[in-house]
Parts: sequence; C-alpha cells; structure tokens
Amino acid sequence: MGGKTGIDREQGTGFLAFLWVKGSSAGIQAKRLETSGTRLALAFAGFVLLLMWLSMGSFAVREWHNVHAEADHDLMGTGSVLQAHIDRTYSAARNMLALVDDWLVTRSSVGSRETLPDLLQLISRAQAHDDQPLSIRLVDQSDRIVRSLPEREGPTDIYVGDRDYVLALRDAPAGTTYVGSPITSRVDGRTVLPVVIRTRANSFGIKYVSAVIQQAFLADAYDKLLSAAIATIGLVRADGTILFTLPEDSRIRAQLTRHVTTAIAATSTAAITMRRFSGEGATITVASAGLAGEPLTIFVAMSESEIWQRWLQLIMLPTLFAVMASAAVFAFTHWLIRLMQNSAREAERLAAALTDAQAANQSKQQFLANMSHELRTPLNAIIGFSELMAAEKLGPLGNANYRAYADDILNAGRHLLTIISDILDTAKMNAGKIETGDTLIPLSDVLAECEHLLQPRITAKQLVLNYHLPANLPDLRMDRGHLKRVLINLIGNAAKFNARAGRIDIAADINRDGALALTISDTGIGIPPSRLDKLFRPFSQVEDSLNRNHDGIGLGLANTRLIIEAYGGHVWLESEVDRGTVAHVVFPARCLNLAQH
Repeated sequence: MGGKTGIDREQGTGFLAFLWVKGSSAGIQAKRLETSGTRLALAFAGFVLLLMWLSMGSFAVREWHNVHAEADHDLMGTGSVLQAHIDRTYSAARNMLALVDDWLVTRSSVGSRETLPDLLQLISRAQAHDDQPLSIRLVDQSDRIVRSLPEREGPTDIYVGDRDYVLALRDAPAGTTYVGSPITSRVDGRTVLPVVIRTRANSFGIKYVSAVIQQAFLADAYDKLLSAAIATIGLVRADGTILFTLPEDSRIRAQLTRHVTTAIAATSTAAITMRRFSGEGATITVASAGLAGEPLTIFVAMSESEIWQRWLQLIMLPTLFAVMASAAVFAFTHWLIRLMQNSAREAERLAAALTDAQAANQSKQQFLANMSHELRTPLNAIIGFSELMAAEKLGPLGNANYRAYADDILNAGRHLLTIISDILDTAKMNAGKIETGDTLIPLSDVLAECEHLLQPRITAKQLVLNYHLPANLPDLRMDRGHLKRVLINLIGNAAKFNARAGRIDIAADINRDGALALTISDTGIGIPPSRLDKLFRPFSQVEDSLNRNHDGIGLGLANTRLIIEAYGGHVWLESEVDRGTVAHVVFPARCLNLAQH
C-alpha cells in the first residue's frame, strides 16, 4: 500500500509538472499556474462546503417546521381531549343542579312530605356509579350551608355569603347558573371549583345549590394528557379568570397575564384555535376552544423554549457531522495545495524536456484522474462505514435514532458521490471524451433494467408505468452504458417531478426518416416555456434555488444531450405547466439494426 502510494505520488508529481511548463519562461509560468491551482482547489473546497452547509441549513429549516408542526398537533390533540372531558364534567354539574332545582320546586308545589335528607338520598343514588361524584351544598336564605353531600365531609351551618358566586347570584333571576372562582372549601378544606344555581322559590328555604368539583379529581384525570411535562392545560372563565392550571407550578403560568387570559377567553367557537403570545422575553403557543353553551374556554399551552430544545436535539448530531466533514474538506484542500506546490517545484526541473502540447494534454488528463480518485476515496470510506453502522454489522448502535442518522449519512454520502461523478463526467463529455459504441442492444431489455433501478421511487409515489413498444422494434447500435444513462435520466425525471399516483408512458417507433423516435411522457408539474431550452445547460433546474422540492444539481439533461448528439441524434422537451412533460429522443438510422424491422 505504501509502495503504491509512493508510485502514485511520483507519477502525480510528474504529470502535474507538465501543467506548469509554458515555453522558455517555465519558472514564472509555474508560479502562475501554482497560484491558479491553489485558487481552483480553494474554489472547489468552497463549493463542497457551500453545498454541504446549504444541505445542512435546508435540513435544519425542515426539521424546525416539522417540530413546530408536531407541537401544534400535540396541542390540538390534547386540547380536543381536554375540551371533551371539561364539557362532560360541567354538563354533569349543570344537569345535577337542574335536577335538584326541579325536585325542590315540584315537591313544594304538591305539598310533598319528603324532606331534604330524601333529596340527598336521591342525589346519592343518581351518582352511585360515577367515578368522581359531585359534592352538593344546599344554601338557605341566610347564605348558610344547611345540607352537604356527602354528609361525612364536614360540618354544616357554614356561612358563605362572602363567596363570589353568592355575590354574583344575589340579585340574579331564579334559574341562573354561575361558575365560581377556585376556592378552599369551608366544609372539608379542599380546593374546589363551584358551579352554582340560584333556585326557584320553594318551601324548603333553599336559595342556592352548589355542585362542587374537586380540583384534585381534575388533576388525577388530566395527568395523562400532559406530554412529558412540557405542556400546561387549564380552564379560563369568560371574564379572563383562570379557574385552574396543571401543573400548578408550571413556568408557563407566569406568562398567562390578564391580557393573555382575556384573549384566550375570547375564543367563542368549539373549534380548536392556535395562537402565539409573546411577553417578558418568552413566547408561548396556545391551543384554545370554547365550550358550547358555557362561559368557559379550555387551553393547552407550550413554551417556545421547549420547541427549541426539541429542535436542537434533532439537529445536534447532523451539525456535528457537518463540522467534521468541513474539517476533512479543509485538510484535503491543504494537502492538495501542498501537492501542487511540490509539483510546481518539480515542474521547474522538467520544463526543458517537455513541449507545450504534451504538457496541456497530459496534465489535464492526470488532473481529472487525481480529482476523481482523491474525492471519491474519502467519500467511499464515509459511505462504507456509515453502511456498516446502518446495518449494525458489528453490533447494535443502542438508540434507534443513531441508526436513522447513519442512514442519513449514508444517503448524503451517496448523493454527494453521484454529484461529483456527474460533474467529472460532464467535464469529460464537454471536452469531447465520449467514446461511442456499436453493440446491438434491445431497447426493451435496457428499459426493464432502468425500471428495476427506479422501482423504489416509482413505488413510493404509486406511479403507473406503461409501455407502448411495437413487437418488431430494431435493436440499437450503441454503448449500453450510454443508453442506460440516457433512459435513467429521462425516466428518473419523469418519476421525480410526477404527481403522486401519476402515470409515465414510454413509446417508441420508426419514423419516416428511418430513425427511432422514443417518447417518455409524464403527468407531473410541467415546465414553464421560458425554461425549456435552459434545462439542457449544466446545473440548470426546473425549480428556483429558493423554492426547490427535489434533489439533484441539474446535470442529467445536459449529459443526456451530449450523449445523444455524440451518436448524431436529437433530444428535446415539450411541456405544459400542471399537465406534464414529454421528452423526445431521436436515434438516427445508423444507430439501428434495420434488418430486424
């Protein structure tokens, strides 16, 4: 290995020496070309780094949007469950209050001998199967609790005239209900949420009936709704008063100012509404919804800082890889520049023995070979090791995310290797280095190979691939690799830019000039007329760089045209935006085995 490296280094030094020999002023010219080589190496390194960090930036932005979308989805899902539970809880309380009020009025009107203990027994039977039965308080005309259910909870004859619900209902019409602020019960000392009705006139002297919801019951019921303790759920009254929040010590509670809670309470529809509030250096995202027929609004809130933490965890490893890859690129560039400097000094010693024509030709070929080898070697190492990690050949990675990251590294490495190969192949083609072949190749066989290679993309988008080929179609006389590359580029583009569940039609026939006319049509996004001619230029693409939704660097069609024209053929596109694109390829008669036709 070391010997071969030494030979390669000596050969590389000799060939690169040719590049810096120019006439009699070899020393000056060598210095100039050394500077040019340094600039080229730096430009290439800058291009690779720019491409890598643009990809990293695109990934980070995509993950940022994904994390926000997941957070919004979590908030809306939690909000829907919370809304349904609160609606059931408060509906049960109102129904119980209506039942008690009806019992008091009807028993008063018929002169029944039933007493308040009978009412409490009725309530107990009605709630016998409830997991969280309501506590009922009966308040008389003097604003004192005279009866309480369950009776074992504490003493009665407790004054409640200073409670906000009594003050709110004192002058209200009979039958009016009110949701009180959270209070500490004077019966059992617990924190409760009262739902109170002002009763109609009755012979029992009862003025108010309160259905008390234990806040502890709500806490037990909603613990399962809290997603890893990063969300805060709660209930707001129509006047902006917070009735409860869970968890109670949440940092988000401090950001729920009167302005924010009033805005949340303004939600009048039952549909979940998403809003963001900023203040005191922090931002919270809130999903809220009103309860039908109730002056109440539920909300689920999440801090923006929690979303940031989720996002940072997702991009941490890719960013670390990008930094390491950048360091590798810098190291490789430094090595390449040092090699050029050494080669420049060697060129000065060999200048007298070489001519300008030999120098230009040999240095160009060696430069392309070195660039191909030196770029692909580290990438192959990255691809090989990431493939081992993804397949867990040496043992499990531990965390499932590491395997996904290894897959991302593998795919990115393969993608970058393809880009480098395309760039080098394009350079060779533009330099007229296409060697045409004359092997007889059945078109249908190569189409089947291409379909097999592109099957994952076709399957992923649920595309339908149709062939319209005559039975007596003659074989093509050309290099199999060239034909395969042309078809991969054209069919791959038809699949890449097609709509989900779209169609690809491949048709071929002999035209009146004796040439084979091949068409590949799709039902994809189409191409604006102003861009059709530009697409055959290197690095030209259908989409703008700012709104791209597909990968690739725009060399496929450029290489396709170079190959087809090398055989004397033609290729062009016809397209209509939102309707699809048709690629036309014409192989001349000299490329066909017309004896078969």
